[in-house]
Amino acid sequence: MIAIALVAGGVASAVAGDVTVEAGGETFVVQERDGMLFRAVGKNRQRVFARTLRVQTPECSGQAFPDGRTAKLSVKEVFPAYTIVRGEYSLSARQPGEDAAQFNAARLTIDYLFRKDLPGVIAVETLKADKPLYFGGWSVLLAPAFAKFAKDGGELRPYPTRAEMRSVPGGYRTNADAFIVGEEADGTRWWMGREFSAFEPRLDGKPGCFRASPVGEEARQKPIEAGGSVSVSVAVGVVKSQDDIENMRAQRAMKPGFLGVAAVFEPEEQEAPPHDELARRIEAIAKASAALPDNTGDAYLDCMKAMTEYFLEFMRSDLAAEKSIDLGFRKQEIDARYRRYMDVRIDKNATELAALQKELATRAAGLRSGQIRPMKLVEHSYGKRPLPEDGGFKVDGKELLLIGPDTWMNGKGWSNDDIDVIARLGFNFVDCFYVGGTNYADIVKRCETNRIWCIWGSALDTGKESDEFLSGIEEMPEEKQNAHKGGKGYWKGSLVPTNPSPAFVYQVSFPEQWNRQREETPEWAEEFRSYLKGRGLNFPPDIDFAAALKDPPLKYESFRFRMQENLKKAIPVQARLRERFGLPRSTHFSSYYNLDGLDPLVTLADFEAHWRIFDIVGFDGGFGLEGGEFSLDFAKGGLELDMARSFYPEKPVANNENHVIIDGIYRDYDDGAIYLSNILSYLMGQNSGSIWNWAGRRHTYGEYAFTRVNTCAATIRCALDLRRFPEEIAAMRRAPNPPFRILHSLPSMQDKSYVRSLYGLYAASSFSGWPVRFLSERDLTRRDFKDARIVLVPDARCVSDDTFAALADFAAAGGIVIADGSEALMRSEWGKPIPSRETAAKRFRRFADAGSRTRFAALSAALDEIKARSPLALSAADGSRPYGIIWRTGKTAAGENVAFIANLSRNDAALRIGGGWRELLADRDVSDAFTLAPCEVLLIKEN
Repeated sequence: MIAIALVAGGVASAVAGDVTVEAGGETFVVQERDGMLFRAVGKNRQRVFARTLRVQTPECSGQAFPDGRTAKLSVKEVFPAYTIVRGEYSLSARQPGEDAAQFNAARLTIDYLFRKDLPGVIAVETLKADKPLYFGGWSVLLAPAFAKFAKDGGELRPYPTRAEMRSVPGGYRTNADAFIVGEEADGTRWWMGREFSAFEPRLDGKPGCFRASPVGEEARQKPIEAGGSVSVSVAVGVVKSQDDIENMRAQRAMKPGFLGVAAVFEPEEQEAPPHDELARRIEAIAKASAALPDNTGDAYLDCMKAMTEYFLEFMRSDLAAEKSIDLGFRKQEIDARYRRYMDVRIDKNATELAALQKELATRAAGLRSGQIRPMKLVEHSYGKRPLPEDGGFKVDGKELLLIGPDTWMNGKGWSNDDIDVIARLGFNFVDCFYVGGTNYADIVKRCETNRIWCIWGSALDTGKESDEFLSGIEEMPEEKQNAHKGGKGYWKGSLVPTNPSPAFVYQVSFPEQWNRQREETPEWAEEFRSYLKGRGLNFPPDIDFAAALKDPPLKYESFRFRMQENLKKAIPVQARLRERFGLPRSTHFSSYYNLDGLDPLVTLADFEAHWRIFDIVGFDGGFGLEGGEFSLDFAKGGLELDMARSFYPEKPVANNENHVIIDGIYRDYDDGAIYLSNILSYLMGQNSGSIWNWAGRRHTYGEYAFTRVNTCAATIRCALDLRRFPEEIAAMRRAPNPPFRILHSLPSMQDKSYVRSLYGLYAASSFSGWPVRFLSERDLTRRDFKDARIVLVPDARCVSDDTFAALADFAAAGGIVIADGSEALMRSEWGKPIPSRETAAKRFRRFADAGSRTRFAALSAALDEIKARSPLALSAADGSRPYGIIWRTGKTAAGENVAFIANLSRNDAALRIGGGWRELLADRDVSDAFTLAPCEVLLIKEN
């Protein structure tokens, strides 16, 4: 545990109320009166970093600082691995040369997170507005004690490779993560990183000092409204190895609250047992597995035994490896650090496997005695291509849910023998998303032999737009494929031969974003000028692609123009590909990454238009395991699923690159979170999922579901449950229409506050017992509200006159409009304020603040007002709607009522349910009152 002292003792000159924390061999002190962080050096304190905040109201302005009028310091939470210390402060502000004055428009909260095995800290400072104020930004300065910086310390550079890291004393800072490395007189090096949640960091003119500066003069004039807040996160610590800096890259996604932030400190630096002990344990597991019966007819026992054999081979090969391991794209030298990493993984996997063998032995005994019934999977006719039908995939009218690994990372090719392994593990599908090429004929044979299905795609090949490319494709006979490129297969892998095997369900097309190469040409600029002229819009005569992206109105118009032109080209191309290869088409266009991680107007994140081209809605995304307030970041992967079901309920939905486990950094994930993150997507309407990522030799640049026993077992459990109950799970897409919908505004995407609000409002709306559905501005242009009686509006500041008029008419007719933020709906699609909207906007309600519980309470009150209750009578123990619980209902093709209930909170939930229900996964009746653990999910059918 981390050592904590709340009173004097352990650190010289500490005072009562200060907090002392020991972490990674260093001693830190958080000073109560102002929240300042110090490092204890002998009998002295060394300030680690300093900061100031620039604020302004009509009454007071200047640099704000904690003034001691209100100062509260406490240990907020203590976990086995880390401790959070929170400080809450009143503020004063002063202008240079003037006396300080009380600044009562805001309060400051500081959270410090310490990890026991790392000599550093992450701090999140949050300025919460009690009255409207203007915020000029933070200045964060590494304290003078660490004032010596690396020779490149004044430059903004791309993130360096590990080799570059090692070659430059002191390290680097980058514009993405803003790392700074300072050096003390004794040679101790320090890193420091920042992540501004509302403002972009900009160099402030002196080494080591950054400030958060609003983007553009217009943004500089935006006040923070009462109840609003802005945060900055700062990471600082001692550099003992280059990995200390590398691990901080996960800082980009950090949010206040720290419930998911421990990830930045992995992988753990623990020692592994000696090789002879690991070898002994491996052979003991092999002996226990060999004693289990084969081909029992119980899907669970058979698949888990196959998984054991898979990991035994995996662990033996890792243990025997000496000098290097082949990764997906490169060779990994096995130095001391990587050897320890491999051995620790063997150790953890062996521990999990040993426990699993005991479970399987008990199950085998129960099967022999008849106390346990064998787990059976629904059988489908094989040899017929599954067809897109009624919003899903069907074979002879029976629902089919597809789940299996993605193989994208195998740029050098991989062993097709692994398809046999994938099938034995319980998966019914493999995504041949090859970049480096593969052997089409052998893939077909492997899939057909194992009676599993496949999709085929490449982000490059099938996105081509030229007839010459299509006409130049050679139909390769099987023997030529087998010999092609040294046995690695058909290099144009996505373009399978005409009339492909029924084993192939669909093809995947398009890269993660539309290519912008053509748009950076003089020809494009001329076409864009003609478009603007045709729209009657003013524009600079020298407009080009780069200039258009700097001006918000032009940026939005370039978005409209580029979407229009790309769709003109893409629709006939997809039709020709569909006709040539005889397969339905899907897409790999990134969802969350394009919408939240990048600029959605630049990446053309118009999902409604993009998905219209394809037979199968597809994307690249997935639920996040670092959920902050919730056990999963379910909004990250759920939003695109519910958008797909909103815009195209008649089409199947496929996640063609399901990112559950984060790339590049390993953490010890909870089995329940892994299981829920996989199955929840299907319960919310997904039909096909390609799990990122299967890798040859089980080594890639990151860590994935198939490299750890517990995560692999949880994923297999999900696959088996999908194959046991495809009808009941697929029925959830036939949930009744909800009485509320969320507006999705394309022009508002030019403001990041809209994107944050969209995800936040989606999350808070997910606990009503109804599916979350969306309205687009295209819908409102047609005055089509999809039977909604309530419309929730994110912080959509820029909407067309048609959209505003539709909402105003809806409210005037008795509909309820609840908007997020005081500026929502008050500007044109080009960002121009429209004062004439103010009168009609008085009919709109506003959320009191942006908190999830506030939004949830407002929606619940509106649903009660219109007397709309969920079809499933589920409530908390006190009769209220249970916050943090997602539940939805559906109806099977046979007319049976089904539902699921999932606990996304971090605490046990006491619930009540009306009617008689049977839980299918565990095969038991559901009592009227029951408790649901975090990440627990029930699939129920009405008795």
